[in-house]
Amino acid sequence: MIKTLFTTLVIMTLVMGQNGYADIVVYELSGEPGNQVSTAGTPAANATAADLTRGAGLTGNAGLNSLNSVGWNTLDATDFVSFGFTVDAGYFANLGDITFTGRSSNTGPGTLAIRSSLDGFASNLFTFTQTGTTDTQVNYDASGLGPVTGALEFRIFSLNNTSANGGTVGTAGTWRVGSANVGSTTQLTIGGNIVAIPEPTSAGLIGLVFVAGALTRRRQR
Repeated sequence: MIKTLFTTLVIMTLVMGQNGYADIVVYELSGEPGNQVSTAGTPAANATAADLTRGAGLTGNAGLNSLNSVGWNTLDATDFVSFGFTVDAGYFANLGDITFTGRSSNTGPGTLAIRSSLDGFASNLFTFTQTGTTDTQVNYDASGLGPVTGALEFRIFSLNNTSANGGTVGTAGTWRVGSANVGSTTQLTIGGNIVAIPEPTSAGLIGLVFVAGALTRRRQR
């Protein structure tokens, strides 16, 4: 019974935080030149946004309303676009959708993936394709990552050397987050919410641990 009550309280704490999804971080790219070093994000309360930026293997390239990058042809571990956030102590994040517009040049990368720091960027959380120079509206449901505390970084990598036009990714091939095209979003958003770990609930959980331990010791006597 103690174990069941303990589990129920933990679940209630997490579920309470899953209501009212909004945005954890919003990166607004409207008016950005494309070749800027980074774009700052606007975080929710009790979170700090990491900049939207590039890995050392990529170079900035002009492109209105975007963060645009060249250098994808090497498939180096430093060829990525990065974004994320840190949750304040005493809080956790429930993740929602990550949304943005992606666009390649004809010789830019054709298949890309989102990875995270949760596993050291080892696995692909979500893959998407770019065809020609058409805007791709990317929407990744990140809720399955579970409640997150501390820092979380996402990186976007190119998966192979096949370009958006079906050829080979070229030295001048680009990929951008954001778009100047009508109807495409100029924002990258990390959806979700930031929730305080309730102090009364935390105290109750700790109390249950002590009670359970006392009962266990009594039964062992």
